[in-house]
Amino acid sequence: MKSRINKIFLVKAMLIVALTGSMAVFTSCEKEPDGAIAGTGSLNFENGYYEGEYDKDGNPHGRGTFIWDTGAKYEGDWVHGKMSGQGTYTGANGNVYTGDWVNSNRHGHGVMVYRDGTYTGSWVNDQRSGKGIWTWNNGDKYEGDFLRDAPNGNGTMTWKDGTTITCMWEDAAPRDNDKMYVTWALKHWYYWKDEVGVINPANYASASALFESFRHSNDRRSRIYDVNQPANISTAGKEIGYGIGARKDANGVWRVAWVHPNSPIVAANQDIVRGDRIDLINGTAPNDANIAALSPTTAGVSLNIRTVNSQTGVSTQVPLVSQEYNVVSVMHRQVFQTANKKTGYIALMSFVEPNENEIATAINSLANDNIQELILDLRYCRGGNYEVLRKTASLIAPTAANGQLFFQANFNPDRQAANVSYIFEKTNSLNLNRIIVLTSGSTMNLAEYLIVGLQPYCSVITIGAQTDGTLAHQRLIVTMPENKEILDYVVAIFENSEGKNSLGGLQPNIAVADGLDKNWGDSEEAMLKRAIQYVIEN
Repeated sequence: MKSRINKIFLVKAMLIVALTGSMAVFTSCEKEPDGAIAGTGSLNFENGYYEGEYDKDGNPHGRGTFIWDTGAKYEGDWVHGKMSGQGTYTGANGNVYTGDWVNSNRHGHGVMVYRDGTYTGSWVNDQRSGKGIWTWNNGDKYEGDFLRDAPNGNGTMTWKDGTTITCMWEDAAPRDNDKMYVTWALKHWYYWKDEVGVINPANYASASALFESFRHSNDRRSRIYDVNQPANISTAGKEIGYGIGARKDANGVWRVAWVHPNSPIVAANQDIVRGDRIDLINGTAPNDANIAALSPTTAGVSLNIRTVNSQTGVSTQVPLVSQEYNVVSVMHRQVFQTANKKTGYIALMSFVEPNENEIATAINSLANDNIQELILDLRYCRGGNYEVLRKTASLIAPTAANGQLFFQANFNPDRQAANVSYIFEKTNSLNLNRIIVLTSGSTMNLAEYLIVGLQPYCSVITIGAQTDGTLAHQRLIVTMPENKEILDYVVAIFENSEGKNSLGGLQPNIAVADGLDKNWGDSEEAMLKRAIQYVIEN
């Protein structure tokens, strides 16, 4: 080892190094005054390796390179074991910073190259803070104030197509103008961002008008609405209404399609069931217009309904008041003996989070009954929670699917780092190579994706009608800053392990009309009857 002064002495010691908090082992150094460089050489640490200049205590000091066991590397100036001065740090994730350092923090001016872009500007205590420029690899650019590692303050965002907004920012989003917020949302997170085109916010009277002008034709769910507008169903598992659903049968007769067990109808001890004919609504025969009265979105709305039982002909008149109630996901569960097989039947309405155990109990009970076939009734099934969907699919899927991809939430090309994979995780013994699914035009969203996600791993036979065709999707729901309206927009769509989604709807293998004149589990109900027949014949 080269010496700066003639006097050299040997030491063998373990020294605490401030940079790493671990022990260093070295064999020679030079005795120098405090603060001076003692020599150059190599030092082995518990979590890495250093080569360069060091002080009398064996701390990196002067110019040197430290390589961590993780693969991270720093090359530059050191002051008594701290990265201080000018230097370049390459992280284990590939990010590279070149610039000023103080006490092992990026502090001053520097350039950070990330996987998806580059930041050039001021740093304070290891965070982007002050004036800076963020340039994405695709050509988009933000220039302005930063704080807490994100755009905060005044700044200008310019997209590669020339769309430009200048406004106040808070935590990387516009915070003083709804039209600019929508512009940013459409150009940054919106799934179809590359098809949006150039936006001039000044050309639109409102944020809603701007958003509707650029909403993609395949996007049936994104919208802007008032914060006080109620939703009829949520992943929380609560609904407002009377708890009754209606559909028109093949003869144009309005019938009861379902009744929720916790609904006002049941609470009123009224014997109304699926299959009953709806005779009167507030004294008037049901029609396409007044049938909407069965689905109020606020509590306290009065309604008089008269139904006629499809089996007995007995009429029932019920005065109702809408209220909030807890929905159920499992409307019916049953086991049929079909020829030499046990066939399980389960009707699902949703995948709401509070009902996870309810769904699991119903499916596991069929597994415990040792069923050999499964008829899954999704004719009115819609949305819910993605994780509950994944767990439901895992219970139904064959054993071979365990550990495989159920679906992936795919974001737009510039936000691919946000993609999320959902994996099958079997927790029961059900192992069927074929599933029969009952579908209708009311089978939508996550219900469709249960079908799509299972298809690569088992035979899925659909009986009924074409599904709704809603893209299973992930949304961002945010309160905009100016008028406090809610922006609810699609940021990702789900695709199964073969890259397939539900856009356009799923055509049935066997077309059958909904048997609305029969109750759940009635083996003479048209769809269920055809499914049982399929099991017997195949």
